[in-house]
Amino acid sequence: MSNGFPGGFSRSQADEDEISIIDLWLILVRYKWLIVCVVACALVLVMTLMLSKKEQYGVMSTIELASINMLAAAGVGGGGIVPIEPSAVVLEKLNRAYIPLVLDARYVGDAGLSLKVEAVLPAAVNSASSQLVILESTGSVSAAIQRVIHEEIMALLLTDHERLIAPQRQRIEHQLKAQRFELAAMRQPLILANNRQAIIDRLVISEMALERMLTPLTIEAKIERGKQAIEAMEQSLAEQVRAEALLMKQRSHFEAERLLLEKEITDLEGQIKQALQRSVSVAVEAPDGTDGVALLLIDNVIQENRSRLARLEKRLVIAFPERELVMENDLIANQQARLQAKKKIDLMKKEFGLVEVEHERSLVTTKMPVEQLKREVKLFEIRNARAIEGKLLQIDQLAATLDAVRSPRFVTPPMALNLASSRGLMNIVLAVIGGLILAIFLAFFMEFLSAVRRRKSEVEGGVETAVNGEGSQDVKLVSPVLSQVNG
Repeated sequence: MSNGFPGGFSRSQADEDEISIIDLWLILVRYKWLIVCVVACALVLVMTLMLSKKEQYGVMSTIELASINMLAAAGVGGGGIVPIEPSAVVLEKLNRAYIPLVLDARYVGDAGLSLKVEAVLPAAVNSASSQLVILESTGSVSAAIQRVIHEEIMALLLTDHERLIAPQRQRIEHQLKAQRFELAAMRQPLILANNRQAIIDRLVISEMALERMLTPLTIEAKIERGKQAIEAMEQSLAEQVRAEALLMKQRSHFEAERLLLEKEITDLEGQIKQALQRSVSVAVEAPDGTDGVALLLIDNVIQENRSRLARLEKRLVIAFPERELVMENDLIANQQARLQAKKKIDLMKKEFGLVEVEHERSLVTTKMPVEQLKREVKLFEIRNARAIEGKLLQIDQLAATLDAVRSPRFVTPPMALNLASSRGLMNIVLAVIGGLILAIFLAFFMEFLSAVRRRKSEVEGGVETAVNGEGSQDVKLVSPVLSQVNG
């Protein structure tokens, strides 16, 4: 009977298939020499690889970048110390220019030597405003040579940053020198006395101007000058009005002269027409030409009248328009001048009405500088002391700014790293752990193979016994177990 277990297994067989921790430990004890051999082989292999590989050296140094107080250097108060260049730019210069340049100058690729140099930022700082850069190098090159390489890279960076900060330093030094010169001048007694006397002189001049404006004659003189200016402008306007009347009169005479000229031209045309008719009548009355003298006289009269008519027409067509244009221009100019004179008179009258107001305003604007200069005389010593204190503060700020202009330097000099011991110990530990895992896997795998062989032999022996003793029915009961084992 199967007792409810599939495949024909009994409960006793299922109990036998269960494995306890003690069984696992016994399996490991049984294969202890296999485990020891596998672990020993892994250690020997790792030690062989470590001995065949060249020893590695490492050097690390920390560089502080060149810095400057940007706002203070620009003349603005406050600010903060920032790198002369962004740290990302410095990393690009180091990794792409200076490090390859130094490595090419000191070629270490011969004799199987290897070296890797890299500049990185500290992991615990903000890369945007970092002033520190870590220079790391690892390889089979000795630590002494790596230190020299670090120093040469630092020398290239120092030269580049000195080129950038030299103009800033010179400008700040020039400003500091100028401020110290001004401070020395401010402390000289002679200059102080001259400055005080200059303020007193300005005060005296302002008080004299104020006294002149306070005299009654001042406002009366302004009123009288305003009246005289208005009267002069009104006289000029009257002259322009008279000139305009004269121009209008000349224009009327000109029109009369034109009419007389047109009448004279008409009379000459009539005389010429009558002379032509007379010559025709004389020619008809004396067809044989006996009256030639009369015809000649008539022809001379006609020629004289025609020449006179031509002169009059030329005068009417050419001379008269030119005179008319001149008269029109003179008349227009006179009218414009008269309008300007009227506007100016109106403006002067308005200003005349504000003479007293302007005088009072001038008094106020004159009194204000006087009061201010009096206060300046009283506070001269205090202001001079404050000016000296302010100048000293500016000098201190410039000195602090100049001190903030720093060249790049080693915060920590190139130091050797102990790579061999740490990596060797790590490799040994990894070899022991890996060999132990592999040995345990092999032990369990070999135990599994032996268990499969034992189970197969037991099943085959049971099948033979059933065939010989009980017949075909028992064979059918065991056959599922055999088929499952053969699987």
